[in-house]
Amino acid sequence: MAATPTFPLLALPDDEILQTIRVMDLEQIIKFSLISERCKDLVKSIRIKGTSLTVSVKNQITISIATARCSLDLTFYLEPDMYWGMGAHGRKKKLTPPQSVVIDKDAAERQARQPSEWKKRDFTMNAWLKHLKDIFHYHKIHSLRFGENSFEFDIDDIKEVFGNKTEICIQNTGCLAFNQMILQHFFPIEELTIMAENFQDSDIPPSLLMQNHATLYIRESDLDVPITLNDLLLINSKVIIVDSLHIPPNELNKFIKLWQKGSNLRMEYLFTDHFNGEEDDEEIVMKGIEYEENPLDRVRNFKAGGFEDDPIQVYGGMDIYRKDGMKATVAHRMYHESSFWEMFVWMDHCVVE
Repeated sequence: MAATPTFPLLALPDDEILQTIRVMDLEQIIKFSLISERCKDLVKSIRIKGTSLTVSVKNQITISIATARCSLDLTFYLEPDMYWGMGAHGRKKKLTPPQSVVIDKDAAERQARQPSEWKKRDFTMNAWLKHLKDIFHYHKIHSLRFGENSFEFDIDDIKEVFGNKTEICIQNTGCLAFNQMILQHFFPIEELTIMAENFQDSDIPPSLLMQNHATLYIRESDLDVPITLNDLLLINSKVIIVDSLHIPPNELNKFIKLWQKGSNLRMEYLFTDHFNGEEDDEEIVMKGIEYEENPLDRVRNFKAGGFEDDPIQVYGGMDIYRKDGMKATVAHRMYHESSFWEMFVWMDHCVVE
């Protein structure tokens, strides 16, 4: 990767080099930017704008960078038995300088090519992260995701390198104790994605449900673990998303009625779905609730936490009111055998004129 005096492109004037960089793909651009500080500055000068930067921790660590053109995955710590050392929680993989990086394009382009491997042993993980942020002018990590076998890494090293991220996704890490460490080390978490099976006996702690998250997303579990009406009532997040909610329509009816009486006061948006939906679900859910039905061609724009840059278009729906006069819209749709429910609470900052 080191620059050589005879590298032909660098013998050209800067404006001609910039023209060449502009037609390179992302992999070529990153590779060129690593040659020297001059090359890095040239790449920075064309101001390629990153649109997201995500870090995934599994058996290895992958940084995914996206631009308007395409995306690229950079994967580190693939060499077995090389990075292990003693950490604060026993023998763990340490984030020492990675010996190599595997570069791969996004899934849409992956079949057309083989990933390439680079050696860049003088770069620490911090240096890689800073370099990518600099050349793509994207100085934050959009989300930090923990997946299979991520418990092998030292959580203190992860926190030190990637910082206190506001968006955390916990998948099947393989270790319940490590899941607890994630929640403790990155507290408070603004946007949290979890599954019930992340916890002992697949029981999400009430103390977690009651935290003031901006978004709480409870993903579909491999186990048939119900989220109960009481669980829903405990959630204190602004945006609530629950995959495959198993409560029956009459329980959702109770939830809406309790919201009208003052429960879930912070909630701005609720989305849930469940299988085996029936045509009369809507009648059961809205039984005993006064509402004003909107025609489907009435479209309103709604924004809540997490949707500021991309408001949701609300088609039709049923307007209901809380005892304090706050309006919400309940929307229902069927797709095959699935029943989808959304609830939009029209707080002043959620209304898009």
